Amino acid sequence: MGYKRDSVPVGQTVTLRAIFLNGSGEPMDVDSMSVKVYDPSGAVDGIYTSVTNISTGYYELDVTLSATATTGVWTDEWTGTISGVDVKNTFKFTVEEMGSAQTQTIGNNTLIVVLIEKTIADSDGRTLEEEQQVTFSTRYSPYYASPDLIRAEVGTWLDSIPDDTLSLLIHWSSKEVDLITPAGIRRHSNYSQARTMFVIYDVALRCLTLPAAGTGSGTKMLGDLMIKKNLDFRDAVEDLKKKRQEWFRVVNAKGNITPGQSFAPSIAVKGSNHPENRRVGRLWWNPLDYPYAVPIGNRKIRKAGERKFRKGHVDIIDGSYFPPDEEPD
Repeated sequence: MGYKRDSVPVGQTVTLRAIFLNGSGEPMDVDSMSVKVYDPSGAVDGIYTSVTNISTGYYELDVTLSATATTGVWTDEWTGTISGVDVKNTFKFTVEEMGSAQTQTIGNNTLIVVLIEKTIADSDGRTLEEEQQVTFSTRYSPYYASPDLIRAEVGTWLDSIPDDTLSLLIHWSSKEVDLITPAGIRRHSNYSQARTMFVIYDVALRCLTLPAAGTGSGTKMLGDLMIKKNLDFRDAVEDLKKKRQEWFRVVNAKGNITPGQSFAPSIAVKGSNHPENRRVGRLWWNPLDYPYAVPIGNRKIRKAGERKFRKGHVDIIDGSYFPPDEEPD
């Protein structure tokens, strides 16, 4: 099999394919076929009539380029004749210089699948009965928790879920943490713990929605001892949702709040801290000027027509008090 259209080294073979359709969009065969191949300058490099019919309407052509072929974008023009009418279309493929030897590196967040064919034999000629498949992943990044932390929090609910699946879910939840963390706010020292806790509860919820999670009912009996597993685990799910939401808010605040703390803004008054502005509001009477009786035991003091506070203004420089009807200059 040759190279594909996106990259063909000079001197190698490229496999070109085309599909012919009728007016209803269904594949159909043509009466005759020819393919012209043009180099980047527009000159005809070759005309081919022996095209392979793979299936109804599907055609394939292998074109071998010369070692001195011009690099760049080439064109292949397909012409099919249907009931005496020519149907044409053109496509592109890219020819490049021969590659160079280099080392292969595998980065993070990559799933590696190894297939061992059943035809592989040992020195005695014995082969495998069926194809073997082995998978493993490279290091996930970001990765803010671990399968052990998840299992320690959730318990036996996740016994049927392998560590590889948990690791993949941890990676995606960690990416979500990075998305919900706002920019431009200074992170608190509690932020690292907050994002780990969010990942734990987020992964736990994801796992409990998988069909493989052990959430079904069951009963085991040994003599007079019977162990029954309750089918209803909604309370556990609701508890995990609440905890996830609490840590979501903490992560969204970059650890500057604690779980359950409100986002309510503080109250501010424009110019309240300016040194030239007077304090305005309810001011307590001075107990030296207005003596109150000290209650003894359960005795209550209530004086009609009097209040223990008053309205007015206080000069912040010398502490002078002005009643509401006597505004200072």
